Amino acid sequence: TVRFVGHPGGVPRPLVGVELDEPQGSDVQTGGSWIDGLEYFQTSHPEAPVVWKQPGDVVCGDFPPLDPFAGLDSDDEGPTAEA
Repeated sequence: TVRFVGHPGGVPRPLVGVELDEPQGSDVQTGGSWIDGLEYFQTSHPEAPVVWKQPGDVVCGDFPPLDPFAGLDSDDEGPTAEA
């Protein structure tokens, strides 16, 4: 969900604050604060994952949840526990 569009902390280029449904990527943080410590938006809950991106990097849509087992066949053997 797009929560903010603008120039947080006076950065020269606009940024988009996006609240994610689930954390994805290495630059995920929580809350609507920028590095200047000011809160630019409120998230749906305090631990909601948030990313700040340039507008060209944001793709909006209704995306299904990630399936960690996508692409595996039922015949594929996963790790097994040894007794």
